[in-house]
Amino acid sequence: MRYGIMLILVTLLLSSCATVGQANDVADPTRVLEACRLRAPAAVEQIAAECGTLAVPADYAQPNGATIDLNLAVIPAIGRSATTDPLVLLAGGPGQGAITSFVPLVSRLGSINQNRDILLVDQRGTGDSTPLNCPIDSLPTEDSPAAYTAWVQDCVERQSVDPRLFTTMAAARDLEAVRVALGYSH
Repeated sequence: MRYGIMLILVTLLLSSCATVGQANDVADPTRVLEACRLRAPAAVEQIAAECGTLAVPADYAQPNGATIDLNLAVIPAIGRSATTDPLVLLAGGPGQGAITSFVPLVSRLGSINQNRDILLVDQRGTGDSTPLNCPIDSLPTEDSPAAYTAWVQDCVERQSVDPRLFTTMAAARDLEAVRVALGYSH
């Protein structure tokens, strides 16, 4: 009798695992990432990681329209008992990408990296994720509001995508798309 109950419990456990696995099968990280080495600019040290890009809608109001690529890197957890949620690092400076910004700091995150992946995401418009750059060498030489306004307008017109699509709300949706694509839990 005891073995029959154990068999039923194991069957229920395995069937629930299969259901969870099927829900996560939509996300296949191998289609997004491949082995790479990360290095900070002018640094010698390299870090083993998994890198790639993920195409997301440029405009979430038009999900079947144009896409942009987000630049991603995952430094896998070192330990065997990795959690299912990563430490996500985003850069905060204008135009600054997370991947080049945080590579020098990863060695200091060893205790966190023991049980968690470290996920670096260049947010839209930064780093290598469809960067919105304005040539600083063309800044106006005269110090007038009109000159700076003209410089900004010229920069906006030179962008390959509509800068109005590069918002905090769009970046949040991008992060959710990354989470789903890489199979991380909520």
